[in-house]
Order: sequence, then C-alpha cells, then structure tokens
Amino acid sequence: MQVSTRVLSRSAALTIFVALLGLPIYFGLLPLLQSYSELSEDLTQKRAILARFESELAGREGLEQELGAVVERHQADRIYLQGASEAAAAAALQERLGTLTEANRAELRSVQALPAVEADGLRRLTLRVVLSATTSELLHVLYALEAEKPYTFIENIELKIYSASKTEADDHLLVRFDLLGFLNPLQIGEAT
Repeated sequence: MQVSTRVLSRSAALTIFVALLGLPIYFGLLPLLQSYSELSEDLTQKRAILARFESELAGREGLEQELGAVVERHQADRIYLQGASEAAAAAALQERLGTLTEANRAELRSVQALPAVEADGLRRLTLRVVLSATTSELLHVLYALEAEKPYTFIENIELKIYSASKTEADDHLLVRFDLLGFLNPLQIGEAT
C-alpha cells in the first residue's frame, strides 16, 4: 500500500505542479489571447474606417474643384451682366436703368442697344441712353449705375441745359451717354 500511496502522492504532486503551471497560463496567457483577439478586431474595424476616410479624402479634391467653380460663378454673377443671350442681358440692363431713373424721378427718353463688341477677351454690351433730369436726379442715377453690381460704366456723356428757369433751383438737363457692361464669360461659354 505504500506504493499506491506513493504513486498517489506523486500523482497528486504532479497534478498540483501541472495546476500551478496552468494557473499562469489560464490567468496570464488566456487574457492575453483574448486581448489580442479584441485588438485584432478593433484593428480590422479601424482599417475599414481608414479605408473609407481615404476614399472620402480622395473625393475631396473633386469637391474642392466643384466648390471653386461655384464660387467663381457666384462672383461672376455679381460682377457681370446676366442673361442667356446678349439681347436678354441688354433687356435686363435696360430694365435696371428704367427702375433707377423712375426711382430718382428722372425721365428716360430713349435707349438703344448697340451690338456687343469683343474687348480684351470679354463681350462688352453698350446701351446708348438719352434722359432728362435735374442735376441732383442725374447724380443719383449715375452714382447708382456705377456703384451697384453688376458693374456698369458710363462713357461719352453729353449734357445740355434745355430749360433754365430763374425760379427753379435746379436746371433741367438733357443727358446723352453710353452705358457699358460686360457679359458673363461663363454664361457665354455655356451657351455655345
């Protein structure tokens, strides 16, 4: 019986030894393996997110170009005369002129749209205008035409006093001038 107790005690000692060796594996290696597995899944998710981000970033350059084009068009819309054609742009400019003269109590006598001319790579539209107004009315109309957007320019202005009354503070003037504006090159490019 001594042998069996000895075998039994050796096998118990061996079991305890294996258990003592297994405890660090169970409490040390298994958590490490589990942590490795979680980190591996996390890394896979982060790589997928990074791939999506890189594809979005690659598309950003195209979006920035589109944004630049939109900003350029918006700025051009504010600077240049608008219209699908030269006739439409001339009509819009004539309407603006009519509104300004009416608002400032001047009288628009005639407006003639001249053919558009190529000038420094841009299409210049010209209206030949005749109106009657007092000096102050004329100043308000001319200031509004040159100060507001879209930009217009006044050239070849001729003034003629047609009624000078000693009772009136302001003389009535007959005014002839050319009103110039430039057509939006982006719209012209789209129309052709």
